[in-house]
This record gives sequence, C-alpha cells and structure tokens, in this order.
Amino acid sequence: MAEHRFPRNIHVGKSWPRPATPTTLVPNWEGEFRDHADWVNFAHKRLTVAHDSNGSQLKAICVDTLGRRCANGRDMQRAQDEGTFPVRYFFECIEPAPQPIPYATLLASLETAIRTLRDAGEDYEDLLKVCRAAQGEDAKGQWEWWARSLEEDDEPYRNSQPSREAILEWARTEYGPAASIDVIEARLWSDDLEGDEFMPFAETRNHEIIGPQEAKADA
Repeated sequence: MAEHRFPRNIHVGKSWPRPATPTTLVPNWEGEFRDHADWVNFAHKRLTVAHDSNGSQLKAICVDTLGRRCANGRDMQRAQDEGTFPVRYFFECIEPAPQPIPYATLLASLETAIRTLRDAGEDYEDLLKVCRAAQGEDAKGQWEWWARSLEEDDEPYRNSQPSREAILEWARTEYGPAASIDVIEARLWSDDLEGDEFMPFAETRNHEIIGPQEAKADA
C-alpha cells in the first residue's frame, strides 16, 4: 500500500486519513507562553489542568505564531530561535462567537425594508424611527431657514436659505411687503426614505410670525 509522508516523518497508508468534514470549530485558547523562559517556568502548571472523561490528564496542543505544533522542548527552542513566540495553547475546540452585523450592512438592510414597505403601501413608520434613531445626528441635514406666506391656507415652507436675513429678503420679494410671513429654522432628514416629494422637518427652532406692518418696516 502506498504511503503518504506527513511532517515529523509520520508515515500513513494511502487510504488514511479520510478528508475531514468542513467545520466552523475554532481552538478555545486557554493562554500562551510569552517566551522560552515562560514555558520552562510555568508549563507544568498551565498544561496539566485539564482532564478527559476518564479522569486522565488531557494534553494541551501548543502552536507557535506560524501555526506549528510545539510538542516538546526542541519545538519550543525552535520557536525561541526563530522568533515565533508567543506559543498559544488549547485543550478543545468550540464554535466561534457570532460576529456582529456591520453597521453599514444593518443600515442598508433597514433602508431596503423601509422602501419595500413604502412602495407596497404598508406601514413603515416604526421601522423608520428605528433606522433614524440608529444614525443619530447623521440622520439630519444642516440647519436652514424656511418661509411661507400666511395669506394662503396650507402653504408649505419654501426656499431654504442659510440665514434669517436671506430668507426674509426672499420672502418679501416673493410675497410682498404687506404679507404675513411664517419663518422657521429647521433641519431636514438626510435620507429620502419617505419619498422625494415629502420632506418633513427633522428638527426645528426659532419659529416666528412676521406681520404685515413689520414686513413693511423691514422693507
């Protein structure tokens, strides 16, 4: 029977070993030796703490930074000579801890779900609140000034400007000096999750009503 040569001059038959079934198991690292002296002084205490189901001592598996087994003093000296400490050790394997979902991936998934619900005419308000709360201040745009005329019912705020003076100048030109003007400083949501035509304010401040007489006086 043909043989296959493994590291450490191990000879096995061609029919063995059987390929391992893929697994997600990883070493359950118990600790490490910083250098050769650390191994000499503490190996006996650190590597003799585990036992198998029969009560016999369970040998640790030691691995250097190149992934090589370090099973004896010669291997440890090699790690010292070649600078491959620390040598880590474990007794058994475990399933790895679940990895957290990256923030960008989670946010993209939320936004996709919101758009899907919105386009289908389903309620998405609760999910939208969660999405925006997760982003904090990043969910909001810059502070801008807005104005509208009170001469017409349900007139929307229009024409954002960077300052109060700029929005008043625009409003006087647009609505005339005798109009009552509703002025507010506000921030829009930075997303388009409620559709391009719907732009609710995310936050407001400095709301004021400027009457006709004041508008004339300012003109």
